[in-house]
Amino acid sequence: MQGEIELAILIEPFDHPNCSKQLLVTNGFSVVVNQENPLSKAKRLSLEEVADERLILLNEEFQLYDIILDSYKKREIEPNIVFKSKQWDLLINMVAHNPNSISILPSPIVAMYQRDNLVSIPVELDTEWKIMLVERNSMKPTEANQKFISFVSAWFHELK
Repeated sequence: MQGEIELAILIEPFDHPNCSKQLLVTNGFSVVVNQENPLSKAKRLSLEEVADERLILLNEEFQLYDIILDSYKKREIEPNIVFKSKQWDLLINMVAHNPNSISILPSPIVAMYQRDNLVSIPVELDTEWKIMLVERNSMKPTEANQKFISFVSAWFHELK
């Protein structure tokens, strides 16, 4: 690890010999659908059930993209990806305005952008969404660092 970063909030997987990590929160994933989509009545969905749906995803810059594609691949399903973006809110807006599309996102993100015409349905992927606080082992404890760690830990604890 090079540079001056001493603390970071990262999504698993992350491993580096010069860093320690603390789990902040673990969540699942949700399929986001417009309430007019027939899937909106489901209580839980599998990837097999959404295999033919028009899928709007975060792009390749996000680990979630690989997580979703790997989950489809393990089930020998080819996802019907029709659009990719790096903006959570754009994906959610597109689903809100198009009953013929779906998205798969971390459940807390969906909750942050909830709309009256959207339905969030849990979906099983092959992993969970784990957010970690990572700190460089050589970091010198300061009052500012400790306050930041306390603040971040408390904020993520409230998300649980």
